[in-house]
Amino acid sequence: MPDDLNNHIVHTINNAREQTSPTAKTIARKQRRAVFLDEQGGIDLLKSDVLFMEEAEGGEPLISVKPRVNLSKAYLPPPLSELVAEEYGLLSQPRPDHAIGYVPFSEAKVAGVQAPFEPAEELVFSSLCTQLPFPFLTVQWKIQKGSQGHYHARLQGARDGATVVNYLHQFYTKAENREPSVIATYHFSATCDMEILQIYVHWREANSDSSVSYFMKPIAQTFLRKTSEMEEARKVLRNILEYSVKDRLQNIRQAIPPLKSRKLEQRHCVSAASESVTQAHPIPTIGAGPVFPPPTPSSKGSPSAHAQKKRKRNNATD
Repeated sequence: MPDDLNNHIVHTINNAREQTSPTAKTIARKQRRAVFLDEQGGIDLLKSDVLFMEEAEGGEPLISVKPRVNLSKAYLPPPLSELVAEEYGLLSQPRPDHAIGYVPFSEAKVAGVQAPFEPAEELVFSSLCTQLPFPFLTVQWKIQKGSQGHYHARLQGARDGATVVNYLHQFYTKAENREPSVIATYHFSATCDMEILQIYVHWREANSDSSVSYFMKPIAQTFLRKTSEMEEARKVLRNILEYSVKDRLQNIRQAIPPLKSRKLEQRHCVSAASESVTQAHPIPTIGAGPVFPPPTPSSKGSPSAHAQKKRKRNNATD
């Protein structure tokens, strides 16, 4: 892990909080029931306590929690090689079971809550997910008695996390016109099988051959039934939330004006180039001239030919 990111995790994300989480006991109590439910039943029982609720539901301001959102495949990592692509195919659609990001303006207006972005700002940045601007935590849920467990959840989480990291990297690269920092582009994910909760951090690093490597490292793990461990995990999640709605959101908003300026410059350059090409190779125009009506059954051919035929008939009768 890069030193900057490691220091950030240690001093910001894993930083101790004075207050313990009152929901840790609730999670421990509900977990005993969740293990006997199917996946969706367990998710419905635990999601609001393990994760967060939106402000419209009496929860946290500025955020939105969305189930089963499709992240844009345009930001998926490319295959390692053509051989890998032929053998295993491309990565599947990035689709976390839950994603937490910022509430869109239109949704906030309807719900009567505060929006982190103005409509004009939302028009500037491209969308990773139309329902959820800038997700900062994605989650994959499983059940222990199912055909898939933490192993599959980690693979899916790695796919989702790398997609978000690539999106953030492109956003800041276009806005700042330089390589963004790892702090600006990292992402968090979590996996939960109704028994164990694991939290990961994702980031990318450029290699000397211009390729990119993607990394995923666990930063917390806990049994849901153990209250003391769950309190520590909730502290980590709380710190992720607090950083995301403060420093991270501020950094994103500061990057929007320069991104808008660069987009306007690009449009101006494209428009100027198009105008230059038009001036160098003007489109020919059709000049004005006499317009003759199309031939009709009563007037075939040209007037001169008709007159010649008439004169010939007159000569024949003379």
